[in-house]
Amino acid sequence: MLAQIDGLPDQLQSAWELGQTLPLPDFADIQNIVIAAMGDSAISAELVTASVSSSIRLPVTLHRGYGLPAFASGPQTLVICISHSGTSEEVLDVFEVAQKNKCSFFVISTGGEVDQTRR
Repeated sequence: MLAQIDGLPDQLQSAWELGQTLPLPDFADIQNIVIAAMGDSAISAELVTASVSSSIRLPVTLHRGYGLPAFASGPQTLVICISHSGTSEEVLDVFEVAQKNKCSFFVISTGGEVDQTRR
């Protein structure tokens, strides 16, 4: 465990460099961001929310549950769904509601595959 903790700066640098190579959509008209995550996946959402809170001009909401907040509707809302396993029931529900509400969305499944049976 200590080796993992000691290696964290190198892991973060590697993740940052890898992230810079990925093509991302242009979310130019976004007015608010909802990050949906549960359990361990929510820790990364909390870290991101805390790290950008002083520099981002958009409201960022961490959502841990089913559905979406009432304001989350239309393409001006970016919904980021994070699930390590790809099977988090609450996050999959958020994803479905985001599609129904015509939100912009981005999915991060870091360790598993997204559960396609819920489509």
